[in-house]
Amino acid sequence: MGDTKSLLVEVGVEELPSSFVDAALAALPELARARLAALRLSHGALEVFGTPRRLAVRVAGVAVRQADVDEDVVGPPEGAAFKDGKPTKAAEAFAAKLGVPVASLTLADVPAGGKQKAGRYVVGRRKEQGQPAQELLGSAVAEMCGAIPFRKSMRWGTGEATFGRPVQWLIVLFGDAVVDTSFAGVRAGRTTYGHRFLAPGAFAIPTPEAYEELLAKAHVRVHRQKREDAMMRLVQDAAAKLGGHHDPDPYLVDENASLVEEPHVVVGSFDPAFLSLPASVIRSVARGHQKYFSVQ
Repeated sequence: MGDTKSLLVEVGVEELPSSFVDAALAALPELARARLAALRLSHGALEVFGTPRRLAVRVAGVAVRQADVDEDVVGPPEGAAFKDGKPTKAAEAFAAKLGVPVASLTLADVPAGGKQKAGRYVVGRRKEQGQPAQELLGSAVAEMCGAIPFRKSMRWGTGEATFGRPVQWLIVLFGDAVVDTSFAGVRAGRTTYGHRFLAPGAFAIPTPEAYEELLAKAHVRVHRQKREDAMMRLVQDAAAKLGGHHDPDPYLVDENASLVEEPHVVVGSFDPAFLSLPASVIRSVARGHQKYFSVQ
């Protein structure tokens, strides 16, 4: 397979709405795969991470160099490529695209395929030596970040970039090296930030492999599903200690899991006189306005 390294991209932002986080995490895997495929860079397992203040993707086993290319490429039809036995501008443009002399082009009978009709076409040999991934990843990462979908995007400052919320920092690591790139006016580095209140300081990520563990020490459970699992264990334990059962509404689970970076559960109460209201009314207000888990 050759030499490989892990790739880490983290976009640090002002707090995103919960639904923005989940939608971005759903789209990130295919966005990353598509960019790496376009660069002819093989890779291994891919993970996405996200909280209100960051969206990230980590890709294992990314090839340190593009695969070489040596293939036949079908060009324009014979009638468009040659006139009176001489190459036309279409043939010259095709040869220039492949980086070969016009004289090296050949003619071949090509069967129908896709949108291409069967017929006689010009064929050229495309040879391209693979380039180092470190030099190619910058533009691909910037494109990937710009393609992350949001229900509503915004502009800020004097820049033209759009995103769900203003971008505050950017990490792009290939192995232990920073990839030279920028997005939304922010230059890539290796600095990230912990929980806004529990560990607000900046710190460096040395390698992609250290990312999740170091953030956990800074009170950020960056893995979306692990954060949800931890949150629901706390909710279940709190409800059990009260001798009841919590509201199992999936909306509450999803909304709360993507509203925080480290879950904590606080048990609250209200005047029992309000229990005279219908249970559905109490639950509706608690769920819709406060995002509370009701306990019965």
